[in-house]
Amino acid sequence: MSSVRNCRPRRPSPARPRLPGGQPPVESWVARRMFSLQINGQDAENISTMDAPYGNHITVTRGSVHSDLFDDWINAAISNGPNAGRNFAVTTFDGNNQQMNRWEFTDAWIYKVVGESISIIFSRMEIV
Repeated sequence: MSSVRNCRPRRPSPARPRLPGGQPPVESWVARRMFSLQINGQDAENISTMDAPYGNHITVTRGSVHSDLFDDWINAAISNGPNAGRNFAVTTFDGNNQQMNRWEFTDAWIYKVVGESISIIFSRMEIV
């Protein structure tokens, strides 16, 4: 006696878009969770997560070790200081500590801080 399974045919999955230069889509490297943050060209700290950029917004989650450089940026944003706008970059690394991608954000402003989650708005993003 054989059993017959009632299965729907699989729909082909749509091709995942690739970024300029053949780089993988944001979602594929975001899952790796190995990020380094630079602020105004200076190494700041490692971040534990980064959401995929949406429009001109991005949210990062700080790691367990905080830097004075990132704290200063947050404090400048909270006090709405004249130096609250910064340029920053996020670099992703693979398991062998080899650089995979680098994203540079220009004229960025922190607009929301909830615990370790930092939401940032920027005027321009470039893949380097």
